[in-house]
Amino acid sequence: MFEVSILRKYLIPRKKQLSMTLIALMSVGVISLVVWLIVLFLSVTEGIEKTWLHKLTSLNAPLRLTPTQNYYSSYYYLADSISSSSHYTARSLHEKLLGPTDPHHHEIDEAVPSYWPLVEKNSDSSLRDPIKIAASILSDLNLTYQDFEMSGGMLKLQLVRPSAGGGETHSFLTQASYFASFADQSPYMKELISPPSMKDLNHLFFLCHYTGAQELSFNPSSFKTKAENLLAQVDIKTLKTNGIWRVPLNLLPENTPISAGAKLSGKDIVRFNLEGSEGVLKRVGHDLFWNGKAVYSTLPIYSEKEISFEAKLVKNSLVTAERLSDLRFQVQGTANNIPLKGEIAWQGVEIADADVQTHFSQQPNTAPFWVHGIGQKLVLPTFSSQEKGIMLSKQFHDNGVRIGDRGYLAYPAATAGALQEQRLSVFVAGFYDPGVLTIGSKCILVPANVVHLINTTAQVEHFDKTSREGFAVWMKDIKEAPEIAKKLQERLKSAGIDHYWKVTTYKDYDFAKDLLQQFQSDRYLFTLIGLVILLVACSNIISFLVILVNDKKQEIGILQALGASRKSIALIFGGLGAALGILSSVVGVGAALLTLKNLDKLVQFLSFLQGHDAFNAVFFGSSLPQTLSFQALLFVLVITPILSLIAGLIPAWKACRLSPSAILRSE
Repeated sequence: MFEVSILRKYLIPRKKQLSMTLIALMSVGVISLVVWLIVLFLSVTEGIEKTWLHKLTSLNAPLRLTPTQNYYSSYYYLADSISSSSHYTARSLHEKLLGPTDPHHHEIDEAVPSYWPLVEKNSDSSLRDPIKIAASILSDLNLTYQDFEMSGGMLKLQLVRPSAGGGETHSFLTQASYFASFADQSPYMKELISPPSMKDLNHLFFLCHYTGAQELSFNPSSFKTKAENLLAQVDIKTLKTNGIWRVPLNLLPENTPISAGAKLSGKDIVRFNLEGSEGVLKRVGHDLFWNGKAVYSTLPIYSEKEISFEAKLVKNSLVTAERLSDLRFQVQGTANNIPLKGEIAWQGVEIADADVQTHFSQQPNTAPFWVHGIGQKLVLPTFSSQEKGIMLSKQFHDNGVRIGDRGYLAYPAATAGALQEQRLSVFVAGFYDPGVLTIGSKCILVPANVVHLINTTAQVEHFDKTSREGFAVWMKDIKEAPEIAKKLQERLKSAGIDHYWKVTTYKDYDFAKDLLQQFQSDRYLFTLIGLVILLVACSNIISFLVILVNDKKQEIGILQALGASRKSIALIFGGLGAALGILSSVVGVGAALLTLKNLDKLVQFLSFLQGHDAFNAVFFGSSLPQTLSFQALLFVLVITPILSLIAGLIPAWKACRLSPSAILRSE
């Protein structure tokens, strides 16, 4: 009997206590898991949306001011077509900003047709200039702006690549594309531009052998000048071997036995392999020994594994160089734990690492081949009046196009006799990130004068006039775009030119509106789903507190007998529910922070399990956002305790309805 009483007094209450603790931990764990998932997903999706928006507004600007049909029907626009000073062609917005308001000379040019609209004039009888007035308003509002223009045509690139046999291969890339003027005034454009990769640099040095605007041809006479220009902006740090590489004898350490392999033809040695172990190779001066016996020093020594060298250019080799193989480097590296040090030619090796200048404080003596910055301005390089630099989306680079590739832009234009294809020579000067929009991969950034030339001479309209040109406007915070648009519209109206202009924010761009609306719908939908899941998870608190109330009936009865009010009893259990919600929120948010910090590792693990990238870089970028969303944090820290409190009210109401006399009699 004594053992039974001890069991009832100690073991059974402890078992109940352990059971209650386990149930409480399970409730906290379930809610924490849901909180973790909600915070993680909302933070990542919000970060992705911000990244997409940033790329969209960096390239296309968060606000645009475009001419309306009234502008194209006005005397101000039509006057160019009958004015000799305008060469009888419509001037671009940039040309109108810099040129006279009225280019028409009544004594020289033909008379203004009577059916044209009336001339709009200012109070001083001067011609009203809607473009200069609009630019003045943008300046008064302290906004960064730049005129833009768009067109279309055909891009054709000639891709010359080195072949395995030492020669070259030629292929062509042709694609119908949109042309947009390069926004060199955009404060965010540089963030979208990819710096020259090592593949680009190797290709540029390879192209030093070639000349030609539209068709490349081998011409070693210009190699030295081009190589010098490249080396002025490229400091080569590391070289690596490309495939099976013949190791020069002078790189081997002198008087040092080296474990190596030998390939035989009959009894004769034809080559050595540094990855083998059949014998010992030793260099003594200019002589070569194999297993202690002298062999021909001209026998080739190969390494099949990639070797990385610290490299420094021998500048004297550039003086008489006519091809890459004439350039020499002092190198130092290891192959199969064998130290290699000496001088090598640029043959069978390529650049693995280099410092590339992409920004200059002032105009460099020799302009680089790639897009670069001078002060606060971006520069799209141009090397002659016949050859212009262009920028392609990074998808072209992923598909094998490199900086330096040449070709032309083609478009149809009327000549004296017929409609003929016109060609403008171009070369690839860089790549930019177009974001998630599919149209971005087909948009080529070109000099503004090239776009205007195509628009004024081409016989095909690729865009509606009201959307092919205008002013792109940037501000520090894109959230201010709707408010700034409203102010701008009011200023245009007070200036009497609002009928000439349409103000559009990024939320209303035709090519982005549907995507942005889908972002918002997806966010609201998942928030609603998260709320429902969180509500279900918080329902676990009900079962836990009901069991707790049943287990603590005696304590509840004693408290009520001592004078505790029903309100205070309810508050105890309701507060316990809220406390469990707060604890779960803290645990879930902590787990989300830890996951966000190691998100790249998680993505790598998921990619490993799937056998391919878990998230497409075109849509999600090179890495997922790792910043905690304030809105997600606020959501879980407010909603979770409230739902937990509501879940705790049911057991709390049951606890406060218990009769103390009935409880004590039952005990």
